[in-house]
This record gives sequence, structure tokens and C-alpha cells, in this order.
Amino acid sequence: MILSTRTKEAIKTGLAMTIAYGIALQMDWDRPYWAAFAVAFISLPTAGQSLHKGALRMLGTLVAAHHRRRAQRSQSSAIGSATRPV
Repeated sequence: MILSTRTKEAIKTGLAMTIAYGIALQMDWDRPYWAAFAVAFISLPTAGQSLHKGALRMLGTLVAAHHRRRAQRSQSSAIGSATRPV
């Protein structure tokens, strides 16, 4: 069975993440998942790709938080108007 380069890289990254997480657990880190995250972050071929991916994730998080906040405000104003005496 011949694996593509992309598949080989995915297997290597997954194995490296597992090893890093295991080492962090053995060292009794407070947040061992950061070790696996660091491996995933640096596994992209270039620093530019890593930064671009991070920027897109931050943008998505900010957009989602903004929409969530607007939804909560509209719900609280609807609840407040429904409970006011007429």
C-alpha cells in the first residue's frame, strides 16, 4: 500500500501530537493540551500559513461572539417587554 505525502504528514503530525500530550501528562502540566496544540500549530509547512490560519480562527471567534452578544441582547429586550405591565 502506497500512501500519499499528505497522508504520511498527517500520520506523523498525529503521532507527534500524541507523544507531546503524553509527555505533558507525565510531567504533570496544568494544561497538557497546549503541548499537542503547539505541535499542531507548527505542523503547517510555513509560518505564514500558520499565522494566516490563526488570524482566520480569531476572526471567526470574534464574529461568533458578536452575533451571540446581539442575540442575547435581543432576547433580554424581548423578555423585558413581555413582563412589563400594560
